[in-house]
Amino acid sequence: MKRWEILSGLPPYGPPALNFSATGTGLHREGYVVRFFPDGTEAWVGNFQPGFVSFWDVAEHPNGEDIVVIAGGTAYVISPTAKRCRKTSVRRLHG
Repeated sequence: MKRWEILSGLPPYGPPALNFSATGTGLHREGYVVRFFPDGTEAWVGNFQPGFVSFWDVAEHPNGEDIVVIAGGTAYVISPTAKRCRKTSVRRLHG
């Protein structure tokens, strides 16, 4: 069973999404919205502010516990059980 689901937008009901931003900006804007299904706890929604490139994806982290969310080139390593971001990485445009 997948441990996440990409949503088309913020849900209109239920608890508010947790906002994540690698730069501290855009926390009140809709970004890349992902619902997580951690073992033993309720599902929750994360709202990830994007970077500046056209790459979007969600994948299992090699450690088997975390999930990697890439929103517009910005990577977030998420602990679905702790509901927190362990690490971010921003892809910057050059030129």
